[in-house]
Amino acid sequence: MSGSNTNNVQENLKKFSAENIDSYVQISTFTDEIQEQAIRGHIYTEYKAWFFFRKLGADCLRSNISLHGFAASV
Repeated sequence: MSGSNTNNVQENLKKFSAENIDSYVQISTFTDEIQEQAIRGHIYTEYKAWFFFRKLGADCLRSNISLHGFAASV
């Protein structure tokens, strides 16, 4: 049973690898509003991550715990 499942997966991979990926993407659905929301969401996620690591570094520095470079000197 495992062999047949593996064969099915390999066949599907070959089938989809040979196709043009652009045929699956509907560019007409990407409006300016959706693109702007995506960019803003990405920037917000990056900002939250940066802020978290900055806070983690400050907390490590305050508590005098060295956590693999997070506690940078100020």
